[in-house]
Amino acid sequence: ILRQSNLPQLPPFITKGVAAGQHFGIGGLWASAGESDARKDFREFNLTRVCGPSSPCLNQPPHDNTDTSTHYTTREEAYNNYAVGPVYIASTADWKDLLPKWHAFTPRVYEQYPKLLAEMYGFTMAAADRQLKFALSSSYMVSDPRTM
Repeated sequence: ILRQSNLPQLPPFITKGVAAGQHFGIGGLWASAGESDARKDFREFNLTRVCGPSSPCLNQPPHDNTDTSTHYTTREEAYNNYAVGPVYIASTADWKDLLPKWHAFTPRVYEQYPKLLAEMYGFTMAAADRQLKFALSSSYMVSDPRTM
């Protein structure tokens, strides 16, 4: 299997809560949304408008939120677990949980990022919201010269 050597190990099987997909270099970008060192398109991007005020897809708690029970997605987690694109492989139960969020998030992403990859960012944010981590492989589609 071709893949970047720094990615987490692949699981032996796909089961509920364990998904896999093609490694794309998009997942970590949205996790820096709203921060001064974010890419230009994401400096003013508001994750709360996409994911909601207590979503795990947020990169930090909202300023008025004192809830410490919610997990927030770091850039490293977004890069290692959500930088995914087609081919997506997941259980039926995971798809049933993920698809409504993806459907809801994509137009909200597009409102702030009206570009071609808005639906892919919607997917990765929905996966983070549902905390469905993807094991990433680079062999479904070789598009990165760092693939070994």
